[in-house]
Amino acid sequence: MNKDAVGSLHRGLCADGSVRFMAVEAKALCRLVQSHHELNSSASRLAGEALLSALLMSAYIKGEERISLQLQGERPHCAFIADIDAEGGARARFTPPKVLYKSGAPVSGIMMAMKSDTDKELYRGITKVDQTTIEQALREHLENSSQVDILLRMAIKVDSEGEIKFAGGLLLERLPESPSHPSISSEQFRSYFAG
Repeated sequence: MNKDAVGSLHRGLCADGSVRFMAVEAKALCRLVQSHHELNSSASRLAGEALLSALLMSAYIKGEERISLQLQGERPHCAFIADIDAEGGARARFTPPKVLYKSGAPVSGIMMAMKSDTDKELYRGITKVDQTTIEQALREHLENSSQVDILLRMAIKVDSEGEIKFAGGLLLERLPESPSHPSISSEQFRSYFAG
């Protein structure tokens, strides 16, 4: 899948440079995954949430780096893998084509993220997904690996015909305190952005 199919990916700083953000709109890419793998509406929702997770994780790559995200689901039983490069190029696969799943419903399984460059693997992290949403699992994974505050929102909207009408997400990360850039406390971050 080419990067033109992603939609839009925006990265930047806000709150006077103390918070990093990434916003992604990926309806076209989610529709491609849906059609290539002939996914039913439930599988499309789950694949879309996993794909948004991978796209949001690309906030942590640059240059020749890439991020790979795998989800091995026990409930519902499924397998997902995506590779995203720093330019927004993406490829993804989801099986089986039919699952029973409601958007935002709890999932059980394992999520694995790998960051690599052209020569070697730079990072690998595994997060148990235990009756939680994909969004919650990704937030826990990012908070545990980066040790900073994260706010995360993802949404997939599918109509009654099974067509994806919206796929988007937002990641906010409080940058660690440093004399070289502005910073805010964890309490200020939560109060300002989550309130």
